[in-house]
Amino acid sequence: EIKFDCVDNYKQFTAIDKDFQLATAIAMFGMKLRQSRYLGNTNWADIETIALSTYNPNDYLQNEFMRLVTIAKKMYPKKKKNRKDD
Repeated sequence: EIKFDCVDNYKQFTAIDKDFQLATAIAMFGMKLRQSRYLGNTNWADIETIALSTYNPNDYLQNEFMRLVTIAKKMYPKKKKNRKDD
C-alpha cells in the first residue's frame, strides 16, 4: 500500500510565479480559440487581464501574444457555436 498525504498549501493565483501565470493565459487563449467546453464562461477580457498582469514590454514574444489577444478579441464572436468535436 502506498499513501501520500496531500497538504493543503495552495497559493493565490496572483502569488504564483509570473511565468506560470503567462502559461495559464496562453493555454486559456488556445482553449478560447478552439471554443473548448472545458474553459467554462471565461471571456477575452479575463485572458487579457491575466496576460497584462505578467506583461513585460521588453519581451518580443509577449508583445506578439498581447497583439494576438487584442486581435482575437475583435475577431471572434462572444457566443459559443455548437461544436460536436471537442
